[in-house]
Amino acid sequence: FKLSKDYFMGMEDLKVMELNFFHIEFAVSWPGQMLRSLRTLCLDNCYLGAGMSSMLGQMMQLETLSLFKSKIQDDQFPAEIAWPRNLKLLDLRVESSLHPLPSGILSSLKKLEELYLGSGDHLRLGRDKEEEKRCLKEISSISNLACLQIALYDLSLLLLSLQEFDTQRLSRFDIAVANHERAMENLSKNYQFRKSFKLYLSGHGDEWLKQLFDPNVTSIVKRTENLTLYLSDQSSCLRNLVPDLGENGFINLKKLCLDDGQYECLVDSTANLVARHVFENLVSMELKFLKLKEICNGFLPPGCFRQLQEVRLRELSALEYLWKGSVKPPSLCNLISIEVEYCHKITTFFSQSALKCLVKLQRIDVYKCENLERIVLSEESLTEEVLVLPQFKALSLRMTKFIGFGPKD
Repeated sequence: FKLSKDYFMGMEDLKVMELNFFHIEFAVSWPGQMLRSLRTLCLDNCYLGAGMSSMLGQMMQLETLSLFKSKIQDDQFPAEIAWPRNLKLLDLRVESSLHPLPSGILSSLKKLEELYLGSGDHLRLGRDKEEEKRCLKEISSISNLACLQIALYDLSLLLLSLQEFDTQRLSRFDIAVANHERAMENLSKNYQFRKSFKLYLSGHGDEWLKQLFDPNVTSIVKRTENLTLYLSDQSSCLRNLVPDLGENGFINLKKLCLDDGQYECLVDSTANLVARHVFENLVSMELKFLKLKEICNGFLPPGCFRQLQEVRLRELSALEYLWKGSVKPPSLCNLISIEVEYCHKITTFFSQSALKCLVKLQRIDVYKCENLERIVLSEESLTEEVLVLPQFKALSLRMTKFIGFGPKD
């Protein structure tokens, strides 16, 4: 419909307006007093036609503007977005835009606290590479910025945007470097994310691994709560996550997903460089399509995986066991479920000492682990102890060589 000034006669004090799933054509001109009191404007999932700039140019008191999943079809990008000096939240996760976001807009939003930019596949930053770089640099000039969502296609662009940016001031972030398909997954209306960082590195070998260890990247990694790493270049190997990538032990991490790539282990405690707190707050761990030799090389650090509740493993071609050797509480004491698929080298899951920690384990699901014979590996010092899983409810085994649960069954 055509959004005319007549719709708002007598509504000069209107503070909030939400119009979703509309095809909107805007009036060419707006009376000076119309919608000047508006504080919040949500035009989500809309087709936004010509004239949007003239309407936005009147909303000088605007504090929140959302154009989530809308199509901007105006004959120019609405630069008037930069006019409201009190704008605190700007959501530009649009479905598409005929024109790119020009430089100069982001740097004008001095009071902006939350910025959602989506991905370049939907909204291009700048008309060319140079202007794109200027737009990214402008992000660091927003002194009040506390929440940032952005998906880029090149890790070097992320490093550029972080050069003069203190990530410590971000209380929330959802940052991704991804290819087209992966970036689409990040386009979701989720204002409740905390600290999420996703890297999908493919085909750039050691060059991208060097960028991964850039201090600006590791500063984000240390603070993230939801970490996804997709490293599909099989010519490069990341030795471990701790201590090499996360020297602080990933103390803030709650969800970990490793998808593709080569790792010797997740935790290497043999060099005595491991932090005191390693994966202590991790709740969910998903490892898939990896060449991973072992989860921990050496002793499991005290308290490691103390909050872990779920483990999902799929197609780990080199892994022979989950936890081997001595494990002491509180490690693994909150683990509830384990799912393992297509891990053909696994023969056993746990040592007996690890089993003693699994007081909350409820289910184990195993599919097509062709060499799995037992769940528990015998330890000479514990051979006489009775194995007890007080909350265990279900064991599902399909296509394995299962002989028995424990060393003596």
